[in-house]
Amino acid sequence: MIDTSQQMDYRLTNLDNKHYRINYQMSTGKKINQGSENSRIYGREIYIENKIRTYKGLKNEIDKTNSENSVSDTAVTNIKVLIDSIKVSVLKALNSGMTPQNKQAVASNIEGMKDNILTMSNTKVHGEYVFTGSDTTIEPFIEDSKGNVTYKGNGVLKKIAVAPNDYRDRGVTGADILMYSTSMAEKTQTLKFKDDERIYDQNGLEWKMNAAKTQVEQYDRENKLTGNALAIISAVGTPPVYTTAAVNTASGYTNDFTLRAKHNFFDDMNSIIKALKDNDDTTLRNSLDEIDQAYSATNVAHAKLGGRNKSFEEAGEHMEAKLTHYRILDQEVSSADLSRVAMESKALEMTYSGLYSTISKMNTLSLVNFLR
Repeated sequence: MIDTSQQMDYRLTNLDNKHYRINYQMSTGKKINQGSENSRIYGREIYIENKIRTYKGLKNEIDKTNSENSVSDTAVTNIKVLIDSIKVSVLKALNSGMTPQNKQAVASNIEGMKDNILTMSNTKVHGEYVFTGSDTTIEPFIEDSKGNVTYKGNGVLKKIAVAPNDYRDRGVTGADILMYSTSMAEKTQTLKFKDDERIYDQNGLEWKMNAAKTQVEQYDRENKLTGNALAIISAVGTPPVYTTAAVNTASGYTNDFTLRAKHNFFDDMNSIIKALKDNDDTTLRNSLDEIDQAYSATNVAHAKLGGRNKSFEEAGEHMEAKLTHYRILDQEVSSADLSRVAMESKALEMTYSGLYSTISKMNTLSLVNFLR
């Protein structure tokens, strides 16, 4: 027999490698399996896959935020409707024909609306409270056994990534939708506020009066921040109205420093309910202005919410366009030409057939047959 093993083995090995590549391309649609096959294509694939993974993660987070924003918008819309209904109920109660018994019924109705507002202000989506500020694990409004409702969130909005290294504020806080400003002070001005009012600066950080009631100090939720405090220069009346020194005495602020004293509308609702039960028309008349202020604050917050929601919708569309671009690019870079691969597969089949036929014939050759 003529020894052709080394030559044939070499040719068969090359054909087997080509067969493996073609089968891989046919089954996966990919050009290459390993980086060693083509380092340039492999490098581009890694880059594109990283981009797709990054933008897909951002898109998922934006989609989640958009669903939360939709629920927030509905909740604020319903809160505005209820605040308006409270005003209508108060006006009805001030009608001269209303008896004390009729006012008791109106009080019960407003109690129900208060409960509904409390429920909506504690709206939760995907396990997160939407009106609590930056820490969405905290329930925004808590009601005690006496019916007093306290805001437990903060005034700082949660930031959501809409692109690499690009973050935007999401939603509004409970301090925006159910607390209205009673006074405001900018640089060189003084601030007046009451004990039951909350003070926030333009960054959403809260300022609280110290135990001695000699100054208001800056806090990040429960932790006091050093260096920023305003001295209280007077306290007049019962209950007292406090007046601070000029706000520009706070250190660390050079531009756009603003403080706002905010009043909790739940306190107004409790006052209205009590006035109805006590047949106190004077308090009811005074509450009409408070209701208007609360509605106005909620309406302003709703407008801000709409603008922020729109920015996330646009960010989602932009991110979808980015994903589409990189997915198309991924197809162009890494996808095999299946028509060409099919032709290579057929040619390979014919090469295999011809090679094995040659091997078979060569294995039948002998010196006797050669001499013949």
